[in-house]
Amino acid sequence: MDIIQKDLRFIDLFTKAAKQLQARVIISGGYAVDGNLGIITRSHNDMDIQIYSKSDGGKTIITTLLQKIYKSHVSVEDKGREEYYHVYRIEKDEFIAEFYCIQVVSDPFGKEKILKNFVA
Repeated sequence: MDIIQKDLRFIDLFTKAAKQLQARVIISGGYAVDGNLGIITRSHNDMDIQIYSKSDGGKTIITTLLQKIYKSHVSVEDKGREEYYHVYRIEKDEFIAEFYCIQVVSDPFGKEKILKNFVA
């Protein structure tokens, strides 16, 4: 299986598993542009993923989902919290992804997203 097929399989598995955890996943960056174009233009070096959830446990959500996909432990690096999101990064083999965990106080699958602000 080539890198593009692995990435697309990861996106499929990750988004389906996230939904079971009541978390909405949005792929951004290169694969999002390709999806809008309707064609994969090339293999991308990394993946940017937004996760919307009522839970503040972004790292737990990511770890749980990665274990379902890879069937083994994947190290999740905490890159820190910003005003409206928390960033995590993983590197596994050739796969690199940054996850932007956004806690919402509204339904993560609803049309409107009401974000929780962490900075007073």
